[in-house]
Amino acid sequence: HKLDVVGKYLDAYTTALKNQPFQLVYVDAFAGSGHLEMAPPLTEGSSTLYEEIENVQTVREGSAKIALSIADKSFDNLIFVEKDNRKIASLRALAQGNESRVDIRQGDANHEVQDICQRTDWCRTRAIVFLDPYGAQVEWLTLKAIVNTRRIDMFCLFPVSTIQRLLPVDRLPREAWCRKLNAVFGGDAWRSLYTDTQQSSWIEDGNPELRRGEDKGRILALYKKQLEKDFAYVDSIPLHDRRNRHLFELIFAVANPDPKARRLARRIVRGCTQTNI
Repeated sequence: HKLDVVGKYLDAYTTALKNQPFQLVYVDAFAGSGHLEMAPPLTEGSSTLYEEIENVQTVREGSAKIALSIADKSFDNLIFVEKDNRKIASLRALAQGNESRVDIRQGDANHEVQDICQRTDWCRTRAIVFLDPYGAQVEWLTLKAIVNTRRIDMFCLFPVSTIQRLLPVDRLPREAWCRKLNAVFGGDAWRSLYTDTQQSSWIEDGNPELRRGEDKGRILALYKKQLEKDFAYVDSIPLHDRRNRHLFELIFAVANPDPKARRLARRIVRGCTQTNI
């Protein structure tokens, strides 16, 4: 579902801007190998993760391949960021014949995206950035760099389930988790998810009885609220696994404050989904 939505948006976006005097750039910050491995449909008796992994098979193109395949108006430049050596080799093979417009970067996604945002001439460029992490790797500093361009449309996979695990129900997170949450949320706004059941100041007592609600919706709502302070437009769709567990949220955000750009992006993204986001 995630790749279907992103692929449709890339196609519609490039078509809508094909007669505009902009360089169109696609940035895939966690590009992977260019293809996606998926398990076959669950069958009775196939209930464990091990059994699913045993039956994994490659069934479709990944986001990098999808972006390269856009035909009506191709991207002028595509930037693929990946850390893994083997996946880098796969991306280079994928880019054969398109070397003049594909830039493959091996490194940290946050660093590379921030560098792209700072070094690009945004007077002549429009871009889509796809942040598709494996967990809670996307830092708020990266999102701020995207906002500051005022020219990027962004898809970001938010790991709702992972963030929930970093937030214990009956106590504050350990120090390392606090640092991770601060990096993800751009500060300690996540602390508002906790309440003191003694109705006293846990900061003063030093021995609070804290409680965090179990609802993932509150975590997601807080993150989106943080995004809405900076981005001109924010939408999202829930992504569930095959057992209907809400593990991720695909967030779409527009950095361009121009009302026309915001309306165009909103119309395109809503047309790319089966649900009203």
